[in-house]
Amino acid sequence: MKHFVVAVGDSRSRKTAVLGGQILVKVSGRDTGGSYAVFEIPTAPLSGPPLHFHEIANEWFYGLEGEHDFQIGDERFRMGPGASVLAPKRIPHTWLNVSSSAGKLLTIAQPAGQLEQFFVDFASLVVAGPPDQIKMSQLFEKYAMKVVGPPLSA
Repeated sequence: MKHFVVAVGDSRSRKTAVLGGQILVKVSGRDTGGSYAVFEIPTAPLSGPPLHFHEIANEWFYGLEGEHDFQIGDERFRMGPGASVLAPKRIPHTWLNVSSSAGKLLTIAQPAGQLEQFFVDFASLVVAGPPDQIKMSQLFEKYAMKVVGPPLSA
């Protein structure tokens, strides 16, 4: 492994436009031999993913900007900048930006899995608007995730 610097607004791989901004890969799974990957994820007001879980990856979230409601398992709570939460693999989780403006999360996936490619495919799926639930579920399953419920509502 070799050191590297990623400047503000830069990404180690393709920038992916979704969720009201560009997902930036700060540390790629290729950088760590698949051990983990780090993403800067923009969050549009009143948006978030469906309730889902990962078969393989644990996900850690750190609030950078905005207020987010999280659901991990059956527990729901609010998280602001500087707070963090771990969503262990196989535990359903989701989040919702409850701010009136864009937010931002720092996310670590461990192991890295194929989350980088998932974001690229997800961006292609939602480019024309919200996809139907069948296509969304199929995409999640392709990357060892499963949709188990709707997104959170405010």
